[in-house]
Order: sequence, then structure tokens, then C-alpha cells
Amino acid sequence: MWLTQLIRGLRYSGYDRRGNLKYLLGRAADPAMCDVSGVPPDARDEALALLCESFDIPEQQMHCLRPGDELMAIYRSIVGPRFWDDMELERTRMAIDELPGPKLTDEEAQAVATVADLVRVVAARRG
Repeated sequence: MWLTQLIRGLRYSGYDRRGNLKYLLGRAADPAMCDVSGVPPDARDEALALLCESFDIPEQQMHCLRPGDELMAIYRSIVGPRFWDDMELERTRMAIDELPGPKLTDEEAQAVATVADLVRVVAARRG
């Protein structure tokens, strides 16, 4: 059983042969669909770029993300059945901590569950 899962993990990729994230395939890259109420477009795009960098999402798919997308769903689509990851969630938290303001507490970090949550956190730190 563990060998089967290991083999699946070695063969699994959350990306298509062009390097696009499969989770976002079929979505139009539309900045208006990424809007979060009360957040200016530049702060929204900064948050989306932060997420793309942390999760290795191609830049051309940045505006395919939607406010309701759950970070764990995106994470699971990338990691799949593997036993390891590229520390996407940890990289996101470290990137947030590099922004102005205090470091996130564990409770605050766990509250960042969706793309909209991340956009709001980044916008608040940019004030």
C-alpha cells in the first residue's frame, strides 16, 4: 500500500505539460473576478502575486484565482498524494510576515483560509 502511494506521489503533478496549475484551468484571467470588496486593485494584485510566488502558480494564471478559492484546496491540488510538499503554506506566512506590521500569530495565520482572506490581510498591512 505505501509503495503504491509513493509511486503515485512520484508521478503526480498539479501542473499540466505547459506548466499551468490544473486547479485553475478553464478559468478566464479576469482581474475583475478577483476583486475583494473594499480592497484597491494594487493591494489585491500584490496579495495575488504573493500567493503565486509562494505556491509556484504561473504569473499568467494570477487573475484566474477567485476570492472564494480556499488555500487548502489549492494546496491539495498541487501536493496531491505525495508525502512531501514545497512548504507553500509556510512560504505564504513568511511572505506575509515580511510585510509591514507585526508577525502573524498562529490564530491569525489559521484564519487566512481563502484568497479573499489573504487579500484583506495584505491590504490591511499596506494600509
